[in-house]
Formats: sequence, C-alpha cells, structure tokens
Amino acid sequence: MPEQTHIKKRIAVFESWSKTYNQSIVDLMLKKFGVDYRDAILGVARKAAPQPGEEVLDIATGTGTVALALAEEANAECRIMGIDITQSMLDAARKNVDSTGMGDIFEFRQASAEELPFADNSYDVVTSSLALHHTNVPAVLRECHRVLRPGGRVVIADVTANRTWRCPVGAFYRLMDQLYMLGTESNDLFCQFHTQEEWMGLMRNAGFAGVEQKFFAPKHSWSRGIIIVSGAKPSA
Repeated sequence: MPEQTHIKKRIAVFESWSKTYNQSIVDLMLKKFGVDYRDAILGVARKAAPQPGEEVLDIATGTGTVALALAEEANAECRIMGIDITQSMLDAARKNVDSTGMGDIFEFRQASAEELPFADNSYDVVTSSLALHHTNVPAVLRECHRVLRPGGRVVIADVTANRTWRCPVGAFYRLMDQLYMLGTESNDLFCQFHTQEEWMGLMRNAGFAGVEQKFFAPKHSWSRGIIIVSGAKPSA
C-alpha cells in the first residue's frame, strides 16, 4: 500500500473513532488486555514526572488524556505541546483541556510523529501512549531523540507483540489474537507490534540510555501485552 494512502486511511479510522474514543479505549483495555487504562496513563505521567518550567511534547495526544495527566503531575507549571494526525482528536483535546481551566499551558498541532515539525533539542520530555504501533517506531524514536534536549527523557506506553508470534508457528498464535480482537477498533491493518524485548532494543538503537520498562503481562498466553518503556538522551 503506498504510504500516502496508508496515512489517509489511518486518519479516516481515527476521525471516525474520535467521538467514542475515551470510553471505548477504557473498555477495550480492560476487556481485552486486562489492564486499567488509568494505570497506563498514570504510569506514563508519573514516570515522565514533568517539572515546573519544563517543555513537554505528547505524541499522538488523541483527546488529551495523557497531556492532562502530565499537567496534573506538574501542578500545571509546565508547558505541553500535543500533536496528532487527526484534527477531530485535537479538537476534542482542546475542549477537554479548556474545561479544566488549565488550557493556557497547552498547545495542539496537527503533525506526524514520524516527521516532527520541531527543531533539535526543543523539549525536556517526550511522551506517547498506546499509539506508536500505528507508526514506524524506529523512525518515531529517532525523532523523539532528535527533539529532546541532552538529558531529556522519553516515556512511551504501547501495545506489544506476544513472544509466541516470533516462534516457528507464530502465525497460528497471531491468528488467535486477531480472532480475539475481532470486532474491536484495533485497526490491525495499520499496526506493527514489537515484543517487550524488541522495544528495549529499539530504544537503545535510537540512542537512549538508562532504558527501563514496566510490563503488563498478556491476559492470554498468545495475546498482546502493554509496556511502559522509558529512557534518556545522554547529556554528552
């Protein structure tokens, strides 16, 4: 599939999902993954721990749930830029942050995670939650590293591939997972999943140091898990 067609279809899917996203992602996470969505969101915000005066970039911000958690973690004393490829998601995010009275610390922009429209060394913190499996992860991580200031940190939550998918009969286990997810808004046509071990390697290959992870094990032995992975851009 040509890349531009891929992107247009991906945007169309998220445009259609934007109105029901907040509740449907909560239901999906709990029912299919056995993980409370709030645990993933708060895990990202607390690990990122934005400090007063820091500049934060939230990639694939969606309806602003992670951005709000980051603001609350910093007592609304940081600045947060949220990007997303879907304008309707950004419209919802703006509405959500304005309703909290913290809207003046946020800025939102329509942009691709794979080509961030920001200068090198622009941000102290970069975050993303449950979105990067819809992207070229190595490309996104390189961009995260580029826009972070030396010593800056990245924290990402994402859906993982199951280790069984990499075994000789992995196609069978992957099919089991796809049947399990049938009828959900998982949009697998555009997904590239990585195991928790692969995520650690991808982070290191992108240049991040001190890579750590928190892993929420799959609900079933052949299904997807959730990872929160973090690292820092070396100071020198």
